Amino acid sequence: MIKERSRYHFVYQAILAQIEQGQLAPGDSLPTAQQLCRQYGVGITTIRRVLRMLETSQVISCVKGRPALVIGLPGGDEPQDSIELLAERGEALLDLCDCICYLYPGLVMEGAARWRAGGGSVLELTRKAEHDAALSSTAYWTRSVIDKLLGTLKNPILDSLRLKLRLWVGLLSMVFHDHPCPEMEIGDLRAAFYQIAASLDAPDAEDAPLRIMRFYRMSYRTLKRHLEGMTCGRIPMHSIEFTWSGNGGRLHLYMDLALKLIEQMANGQLRDGELLPSLAQMAQQYQVSEITARKALAYLNELGVARTINGKGTQVTFAACRQLAPPYDHPALREGVINHLYTLQILALTCPDIFAQAVAAAPASARAEAGRLAQDNAFMENDANPVTWWHTFILRYTASPGLRTIYKQLLHMLQWGQFLLFYRYIPEQALRTRQLYQRVMSCIASGDVQGVGPAAAAYYCYVMESVRESLPHDLAADCPYLICPDKI
Repeated sequence: MIKERSRYHFVYQAILAQIEQGQLAPGDSLPTAQQLCRQYGVGITTIRRVLRMLETSQVISCVKGRPALVIGLPGGDEPQDSIELLAERGEALLDLCDCICYLYPGLVMEGAARWRAGGGSVLELTRKAEHDAALSSTAYWTRSVIDKLLGTLKNPILDSLRLKLRLWVGLLSMVFHDHPCPEMEIGDLRAAFYQIAASLDAPDAEDAPLRIMRFYRMSYRTLKRHLEGMTCGRIPMHSIEFTWSGNGGRLHLYMDLALKLIEQMANGQLRDGELLPSLAQMAQQYQVSEITARKALAYLNELGVARTINGKGTQVTFAACRQLAPPYDHPALREGVINHLYTLQILALTCPDIFAQAVAAAPASARAEAGRLAQDNAFMENDANPVTWWHTFILRYTASPGLRTIYKQLLHMLQWGQFLLFYRYIPEQALRTRQLYQRVMSCIASGDVQGVGPAAAAYYCYVMESVRESLPHDLAADCPYLICPDKI
C-alpha cells in the first residue's frame, strides 16, 4: 500500500508535472476537489492537503467559493520533509522501471496491434505526442503514447494500474526537471522510443518486445546515475507496492473471506456437514469484524456451499453446490467472474516475460524439483498442485519487487477460477488443462527460457476459454477479448 504521506506527495508532484508540460497553464482553473479525488483515486483529505501545499509553494491561488487558479511553477520553499520525499520518489521510479520491463512488452504489443487495426500508425502517434508536448519531455510524451496503446485493451484492472503508473511518470518528468540529464542521454531515450514505434508498425514486430525492455532498462540506468542527487545521497530500497481498488480488481473483504472458506472446503479442511466457526471466532481468526463475517456467511448461503441453521450454526454443504446453478445474478459474483477473466488475459500477455525471467534465474535444484513433480502422477492429478507450485516458483525467482506484488494480486483474483470449477467440471477440459500445465512444468524442468512463456500463455488462454464457455451469454459478453488463443 502507498503510505498516506507518500500519497499526497505523488498527487502534488503529478499536478506540478502537468503545469510543467503546459497541460495546465497560468490562468487555468484546477478541477474541483471531488474531480481530483476521482482522477487520482484518493480521499478529500489528501486533496485538501495537496491544494494547501500548492498554495504555499505559490503554484495556485485559492479564493473561497471559486476554482483554484494556476499561477505557475513553484516559487516557494520545498516541503520540510523534502529529503525523505525525494528518496521515496527515487525508490518508486526505480521499482517502476524494473517492474514494467517485464510487465509491458506483451501488453504494448497487443495494444499496438489493435491501434493498427483501427487504421492508426504508432510512429505517427509518437510524432504527434512529441509535437504536442509543450517542453518535449521524453518521459511525458512517451507515457502518452503507451497510455493510448494500453487504452485500446479496455481492461478495468489494467486501467486501474495505469492510473498508478501515470503518477510515477509524472514524477519521472519532475526528476528530469529538477536534475537535468545530459542532452545525449535524453537523445538516446528519444531515439530508442522511435525505434520501438517503428518496429511496432512492422507486420511481424518480432523485435519490439526486446526494444521495449531495453528502453525501460535505459530509463532505469539513467535514473540510477542521477539517484544520488535526487535523494540527497540516500540509498533507496525497493519498497513500492501497486494495488487495485474498487472495480479494478480488489475483492470486497467479505468476498475475500468467503473464498478463503471455500478453499478450505475444497482442500478438505472443512468437511461436508461440519459446522463453521461462530461469528466471534471467525472475526478473531481472520481479523475482520463480525459484520464482515456475517456477510461472508450470507454469501456462502447464496452460493449454496453452506447453510445456516437457526440455533445451531452454519453447516458446510460444499458437495451439494455442484448440483446448483451458480447465482450469476449476484452482483459480487458477476464482478468477481469478470475480474477473473480479465486477470487470465493479463497473465496470458505478460507471463512469457515473467516466466522467462524466473526460469533464467532459478537454480538447478528448483528445475530438478519441477522435473520430479512432473513425473509424480499423484501430484499432477490434483489440478491445483502444479499451478500453485509454479506460482510460488515465479514469486521466488522474479527479481522485481513491484512485479512480484502485481503478480501476487493477480493470483489473488484467480481464486474465482477455482471456485467456478466447483460448479462446472468437464472431464475433457480437465484432461486438456492437465496436458497444458504438464508442458509448463516440463519447460521449467528443462530450463527452456523461450518455451516456458508460450506454454504458460496457452494454459491461461485455455482456462479463459473454458470459463467463458460455461458462462451465460450476457455475462461472457461483458468481458471482451484482450487476445485470441490462436496467437499463442
